[in-house]
Amino acid sequence: MRVLAIDDTPAILADYEKIFSRGTGVRSDPDGRQLDAMEAALFGPEAGAVDAPAEADAVRVSVAGSGRDGLRLVEAAVRAGTPFDVAFVDMRMPGGWDGIETIRHLFAADPGLQVVVATAFSDRSLGEVGRSFRRNDQLLILKKPFDAVEVRQAAAALAAKRRMTKAAAERVEELDAKVAARTEQIRRMSLQDALTGLPNRQALLERLGVLVEEERARREAAGAGSPRGETADGRGFALLFLDFNRFKLINDSLGHAVGDRLLLSITRRIHALERSFQAGAAEAAAGCTMPIGGPLTGYRLGGDEFVLLLERVPCLGAASEVALAAIDLFAEPHELRPHACVSTASIGLATSFREHLDAGELLRDSDLAMFAAKAQGRETGRPACVAYEGAMHAAAQRRLTLENDLRTALDGSALDLRYQPILDSGDGRTVGVEALLAWTHPRLGRIGNAEILGVAEEAGLINDLGRWVRRSALEAAGAIARAPGIAGAPPVHVNVSRRELLSPGFAAGVQIEAQEAGLPLHRLVLEVSEVGIDRQSEPVSVAIRELHAAGLAVVLDDFGRERSPLAFLAGLPLRAVKIDRFFISGLGGDTARFQVLQAIIGFARAMGLATLACGVETPEQLAGVQGIGLDHVQGNLTGPPVTLEELCSGPEALTRRSAAA
Repeated sequence: MRVLAIDDTPAILADYEKIFSRGTGVRSDPDGRQLDAMEAALFGPEAGAVDAPAEADAVRVSVAGSGRDGLRLVEAAVRAGTPFDVAFVDMRMPGGWDGIETIRHLFAADPGLQVVVATAFSDRSLGEVGRSFRRNDQLLILKKPFDAVEVRQAAAALAAKRRMTKAAAERVEELDAKVAARTEQIRRMSLQDALTGLPNRQALLERLGVLVEEERARREAAGAGSPRGETADGRGFALLFLDFNRFKLINDSLGHAVGDRLLLSITRRIHALERSFQAGAAEAAAGCTMPIGGPLTGYRLGGDEFVLLLERVPCLGAASEVALAAIDLFAEPHELRPHACVSTASIGLATSFREHLDAGELLRDSDLAMFAAKAQGRETGRPACVAYEGAMHAAAQRRLTLENDLRTALDGSALDLRYQPILDSGDGRTVGVEALLAWTHPRLGRIGNAEILGVAEEAGLINDLGRWVRRSALEAAGAIARAPGIAGAPPVHVNVSRRELLSPGFAAGVQIEAQEAGLPLHRLVLEVSEVGIDRQSEPVSVAIRELHAAGLAVVLDDFGRERSPLAFLAGLPLRAVKIDRFFISGLGGDTARFQVLQAIIGFARAMGLATLACGVETPEQLAGVQGIGLDHVQGNLTGPPVTLEELCSGPEALTRRSAAA
């Protein structure tokens, strides 16, 4: 314990030294036990252990004959890192600073110093002393004349108080540091995807916000308008929005554990792409002299949605080159032992080469472009990259309007069905009709079958819509059977989504629907898209077998789009395969597609399956279908969709009388 005594009377200073000495003077405490005992009695046996140095039982006394001398000692002690615990200050010291002035300077030099004011009744009033300082909790007033025990007791109490106050402050600092560290950790976690470790949506928006502000400042400084096309310094940036095809199918079929492994495999490839940019491996697109630089960073937004942020890109073409490289990278199968899964990437692209910049809008626009890329991929059978165009926003608004209004349409009578004949390609007999949805929207006009099904799937309405379609189709099949002059009415084909197929009790539900319509099950044919079937999808295989066991015929729609393993398809109890229109549209001009088509027909015949050509629109395509030996044909050339009334009106509605399927 360090004690400072400030008094202009040498005799009093000597008394202080005697009081705290360990071997001399009146009321001495040779081994410090009396002082230790006082401290323990006042604060408990553990009080002296609080941040006390090894020599805590020693008392070191320093004396000063004036306030200025005392201040110098306090300042020196603070600089040395051994501050005084307690200062005893005389109130009246003529010829220099008085006690109040001295204490004011001492507090300024050492804010934690504890002070005992030694005062007589003739000195300043106690109220005046108290009002002079804000730190009244660091002041103790001791009346003269005082007893040695009082002095020691005051010193012990205030020294312990200083140590405990210091320890509490240090503990608070420690806790503050821990809170700050934990807060930073939570902040980092809030910006990171838990599964993949990639930065998340919030991190992307924060980084985009920085890039947007930098770009705005750069334009303002340059006095430029709206940069488009290509920049001289390569300071544009681009978002590549990635959605992985078949991920949901793999996740639902093989389980979430396999789905998580697929996401981690995707993440490893993203890191490989990031490293290639760090190493300077990326090249500029053709026609752009400025090489791509700056970081490429991958983000996971959720599910199978990822974003690649390219922070320095000279033009749209350069960003497209990166997107194409990413498509190639993700086209390779993922080895997820014991499974090998293909999950290609559809990529939407949005860049800073636009007049108005907003982080949220850039992300939204890249998302819209991704949906356009998925649609293009479905048409071509290949993963695609599509750059954002303004019309996509209008298409998204249309989609939202349709989704909201479809709920109402299902409850009313706004939806309708049209029936398109399926003909024998040889003699023109009608062997079936497909029920296709039609909707005359009050504001958007005529909405076709494919768009309605897509909206219903995204809106979670597909099960309700499917039930409505089947019941309506069964009623139509009954009407066709009762129509005069139509013998052996053809069965009605309806589309069934994967979600419907996997619904609990689906096969039994269809049986009940047929019974309620009073029709045998062979009057209904279910068309399941190959897109909804995965080669390891045991639940789908089981569902198709259940339908077959119940007496329902199943046709595999969009055949050839997904290139499913033939060995897997050979094990499914199918009636026919409906070949994707991509192959039909290439008849007469695309040798490669023609060869694939020949292989499909050979496979179908080996399995005892009928073949159906979908989307026949021209005489050349019809001639190709007939020439290659496809069994059945469907398309606007051979018969556009018609209403039920037209279908039942007589021979002119059905080109030839149908034969029982």
